[in-house]
Amino acid sequence: MKFSNILLLITLFLSAKADTTSFKFESLAEVSEITKTEYGKSIVETVLLTYKTSGNVETVQRLLDDLLYKLNKDQERDDLQWNAELRRLNEKIERLTKQIEALRLEIGALEAERDKYVKLVAKVKSNLLQYEQQLAENLKQKVDLANIRSKDEADFKRSQEEHTDILNALDKVIEELKKLLGSISGHNKPTDVEEIAQETRDRLNKSFLEITKNEEEAQIFIEMATGADQKALTQLIEILYKLKNSTMKSYNDDKDAEGRSVKTFNNLTEILILEISKLNSLIIISRKNLVEYQRKVTSIQGNIDQKTQLRNLKRSELQATEKEKETKQKRYEDDKAERSSEAEIIRKLRHIVNTKLA
Repeated sequence: MKFSNILLLITLFLSAKADTTSFKFESLAEVSEITKTEYGKSIVETVLLTYKTSGNVETVQRLLDDLLYKLNKDQERDDLQWNAELRRLNEKIERLTKQIEALRLEIGALEAERDKYVKLVAKVKSNLLQYEQQLAENLKQKVDLANIRSKDEADFKRSQEEHTDILNALDKVIEELKKLLGSISGHNKPTDVEEIAQETRDRLNKSFLEITKNEEEAQIFIEMATGADQKALTQLIEILYKLKNSTMKSYNDDKDAEGRSVKTFNNLTEILILEISKLNSLIIISRKNLVEYQRKVTSIQGNIDQKTQLRNLKRSELQATEKEKETKQKRYEDDKAERSSEAEIIRKLRHIVNTKLA
């Protein structure tokens, strides 16, 4: 029951006289039904007091009409207020719902973008690892290639020196053997001839040692050369020429092989240097991209966190607004039901007054 109605009832009650014994209005069955509620009991007492004070049914009717009018006006006012409040709450709920949905879509798009950069980070890390491993392998190959080239160069120089020594020794041997052609050989030669032969043997021994590097083989060769007849000596010289030619061919082959080795080394080194340069560039770019992609992931995740926090706040606000709507709607409906009940009581009393007192 509203405060204005209660105040009116109290005022009427205080202005009425307490003598209610002359009229048994409250004993009517219809009235007894009404007095089962506090409001019904109170309004019946007010009606009785008003009637006994004024003795006029019209006064009671005006009282009931005034009470019903106030109830209707209060309900109309509450209807207007509630409709406005309901519209405000529904608009707020709709706005929050749209905002939450928009945030959900934004977060989803950001998560997809973040996942794209997460994959790029993983890909760049994988590529970077491969580039670094390949760079290390290429650098090792470059060092190995340089070591092989140094060994080939040392072997070539040693071989050239050996070939040169052999060729020089062969030239000396051939030259000494040529001197023996047409000379006196055999036993019982004059002393000066023996001395000449000994000098020749010494030179041959020295030269042939340079060829065979073996003293015993050198001695055998010297015995063969100085003890041979002209025909055998000529054949021996031819054999030595063939050996010289073979040695020169070997020398030239080594020279060609050295040229190929140098060319191969230069080509492979050039390729490795180019690959190393490319790998260094790729590593620099990959590291730069990695930093950028990681920054992107961090930035996007921060944005996701902010929007997620905002969405959670909106959800909480939506829940609070829905709860507020539910609470206010229940209060409105409870008040409306109470007024409806009070209005029904007043209508029943009006009917009883009109039929029993008029």
